[in-house]
Amino acid sequence: LCSRVSMPTHEDLDKLHRVFKYLSGSSNLGIMLGKYGNDMALTVYADASYAIHRDCKSHGGIVVYMHRGPVYVKCAKQKVVSKSSTEAELITLSDAVSIAAYTANFLKAQGYDVCVDLKQDNTSTMKLAENGRSNSDRTKHINVRFFFIKQYLDDDVMKISHCPTKEMIADICTKPIQGEQFRVLRDMLL
Repeated sequence: LCSRVSMPTHEDLDKLHRVFKYLSGSSNLGIMLGKYGNDMALTVYADASYAIHRDCKSHGGIVVYMHRGPVYVKCAKQKVVSKSSTEAELITLSDAVSIAAYTANFLKAQGYDVCVDLKQDNTSTMKLAENGRSNSDRTKHINVRFFFIKQYLDDDVMKISHCPTKEMIADICTKPIQGEQFRVLRDMLL
């Protein structure tokens, strides 16, 4: 809805009414935050929906968890056109690594020992990030983002692990999810 502000339609107004109705009916929900302690857990979920906008740009979502609650949630249209779903995921993962690096450095300055757990549901993107290079002609043009992510993986500041699509919390930021899957992801997010 935020991307439709300049030229809204009646359909957009109906969607806005649905959002208000949902918010009104779910006012008892709130964000669950964890406890203080020396073991600072930082988990970052990154996901993208490939070429979903009219100008063929993708949409990315990032959720940063500290202990068991979200401290940063972002969903945004990507600024560049990607050539594949793997590239769209890599762009969002790269943005997520920037946020994770800043957060980890802040926590380290506070005296916490932190290793960021990056969650990704696209195994091709994970391989590209881990290898730091492309093995395919289709992905040779994305060099800088590989090495940016790989440096953090090599330095053991971050690790990357596969997250099944049904558990990818950032999906709620990139797709119009409905029904039971929406409730599952909402409850995981909160």
